[in-house]
Formats: sequence, C-alpha cells, structure tokens
Amino acid sequence: MLILRGLILIGILLSSFCGYSAERENIDSLKKLYNQTDIDSVKILTSFKIIKAFDYNIDSARFWLDDTEKLILRSSNDNYRAEKLILEGHCIKQSGDMPLAMKKFQEAIDILEPSGPSSLLFDGFQGVIDSYMDLGDSKTALDQSYILEEKILLAQGNFGNELARLYVNIGIIFKREANFDYALDYFNKSLSICDSLSLLSRRNTVLNNLGGLYQTMGDFETAKNYHFEALEWNLENGDRAASGKSYGNLALIYIEEGNDAKAVEYMLKAQRIFIEINNWQSQLLSHQFLGNIYLTTDSLKKAEVQFNAAKKMCQERDQMFIYVDVLASLSELHERKGNHKLAIELLREEKVIRDSIDAEQLDIELVELKLKYEEKQKAFQDSLKLEEQKKSELMKQESEDDKKNSQLLITILSSVTLVILILFAIVLLKRRREKG
Repeated sequence: MLILRGLILIGILLSSFCGYSAERENIDSLKKLYNQTDIDSVKILTSFKIIKAFDYNIDSARFWLDDTEKLILRSSNDNYRAEKLILEGHCIKQSGDMPLAMKKFQEAIDILEPSGPSSLLFDGFQGVIDSYMDLGDSKTALDQSYILEEKILLAQGNFGNELARLYVNIGIIFKREANFDYALDYFNKSLSICDSLSLLSRRNTVLNNLGGLYQTMGDFETAKNYHFEALEWNLENGDRAASGKSYGNLALIYIEEGNDAKAVEYMLKAQRIFIEINNWQSQLLSHQFLGNIYLTTDSLKKAEVQFNAAKKMCQERDQMFIYVDVLASLSELHERKGNHKLAIELLREEKVIRDSIDAEQLDIELVELKLKYEEKQKAFQDSLKLEEQKKSELMKQESEDDKKNSQLLITILSSVTLVILILFAIVLLKRRREKG
C-alpha cells in the first residue's frame, strides 16, 4: 500500500512540473474572436493561443490543430507551418508518444533553422529536449541542453525567456539525478533572469520547481513557501491550470508531513480545477490520490467514489497502467468491506491485465532497442562515410602535393641541366681560346 501511494505521489509530482509555462487566455473570448474574423492569419494565431490555453491537451486541441492545417495550407507561410508542428509536438508529447513528438519538433527545426535564431526555433529544440526528459534519457537531454545553451548565448537578440526556460529544465534534469546543488544553482539562474526581465509567468514556473526541489530535500516549510507564493500569483492572474497544479503540489507536501486532512483539502481544490479545465490526466491522478488517502483513513465510501471515478476514466482513456493499480486498490477496499468474492474477481482482472501490459511493454522495449540499434548503425555508417571523405580528401591533397613536388623536381633538374650545359659551353669556349 505504501509503495503504491509513493508511486502515485511521484506520478502527480512529475505531471505538476512542466518546463514550458504557456500564457493562458480566456478560451471563450478566443473562440469568439476566431468565429468573428475572416482573416486567415488572425484565425491561425487565435487557434495557436487556444491550443496553448488548453495546456496542450490533445483531445481538446485536436479540432484546432486540424482546422489550422487547412488555413496554413492556404497561406503557404513556413513560420505558421513550423509553429503548428511545434504545438502539435507538445500535444503529442503530453499524450505520451515521444518518438512522434520528436519527429514533429525536428520537422519544425528543419523549416526554421535556415532563417537563423528565433524564439520559435529554440522552442523546437526545447521540445526535443523535453521529449528526452520524458523518456528518462537524462544524459541526452543534458547534452542537448548544453548545445542549446550555446546557441542561445551566441544568438543576436533578446532570448532571456528562452534561456530562463532552458535553465529550469536543466535544473529538473539534475534534480532527477539527485544532484540537488546543481539543480538549485540552475533554478536560481532562471529565477535571476526572470526577476531582471520581469518574466512573471516564467518566474512562477521556477517557484514551483524550487518548491518541488526543497520538498525532495525534506525542507517542507521552504517548499510550502515557494508553492504558496506561486499559488498567490496564479490566483491573482486567473491562471486556473497553474492554480490546480499549485494546490496539487501543496497536497503532496501535506501528505508527506502526515497531515492527511490538509492533503485532502488541497487535492479536492486541485481536482475541481482539473475537472473545470478538462485536464483529464491530472484529474485521473487526483481521483487515485484521494482514493488512497480515504482508504488509508478508513473512509471507505469516499474512497470507493474516487476509485470508481478513476476506474471509469481509465477505461474511457485506455490508461491500463493506472487501471491495474486502481483495481488492486478496489480489491483491497472490498476486502475490508467483507465482499471477498468481488475482491477476488478484481484481483483476477488485475493479474490478467498486468500480464498483458508486461507482454506489450516487452514488445515496446524490443522496438526501442531496434530503433536504437538502427540509430547506432546509421551513426556508424555516417562516421565511415566521413572517414572515407577525409581519406579521399587526404589522397587528393597528397596527389596534388606529389604533382607539385614532381613539377618542382623537373624545374630543379631543368635548371641543373641548364647550368651544366652552360658550364660545358664555357669550358669548350675556354679551350678554343687556348688553342687559338
């Protein structure tokens, strides 16, 4: 039970932190603007804002992505095309398909890179880094982050927001690797940039991450101070999505402190917001979280309500990884209620699905291994081609050097021969004079 609760906490914690904090606007007013205008460029840009306002929820954003595609085809604008690919990448990344997300980001980078540095280009690079982070490949994410840092620092322009965002994500990588000193250093670097440039929304993201870091380090009071500061800003600025995450983060701290009542209070606030803004991923985790707290405190009726809601969402959204944990929790709940038959049935269902997931996961891992092998093979072939190219250029250079040396030798020999002939002629003339 304790292990399960720990896994739930980690799941919500990771979902609460995001490297990119979009400016969310009132969706209804944006939709009104979209419907009232006939100008393609205004429609496209408004659609982009709506997608960000939905916090890249793929289900909510799907219509706007599809509708924007038609408008972009008509406009033939490469920047619009690239931005749409990046937004699509963020949405796909949220849904969990990292390879496809990275493909979208790379397509956008290929479009934008020839035109030089831009915020949109750096967003594409950051999307790739975020995908590596979500895949758990911290090393590649960190390597790519350092490359992007160099690009931003060398770029001519005002890219403070992009640098602040990058430093947050580097901090997250170090936090995941339990390198807390480096994580704190990069979070503070980002905070310093935000303060100097008045990047208030970005600053709020940094505050959440600082709160999470101090929570991981066991300094709960400092953690709560950062989260309450972030929450205050979120509420003042009407940022509902971020407010929900702040409430969720505070609930996590209270549960670690052993204050179940406060944890329930703040997670219920978070849950209401998640339902309101249709953030089903966080809503699902909140049901699971609350169900486990109620189960731990023997509030079995409340626990059953939360678990049944989570079960229904898992079935509707095909979230089998969470579904098996919900089944296990429901089995424990019905065992406590004395319904042993239902408890056993739920456990059997859990085992069947878990075995299926394990087999599917093995297939996924095999595919990933195959992709990594193909990437390494391509890298090896590329290195061979590069080596052959270098060898060819070296042979060409040597050939040219040999040719130059031959010409020099011929010149020298010709000069020597000429000198000898001249000397010979001088000797002959001298002998003729002597005879005369």
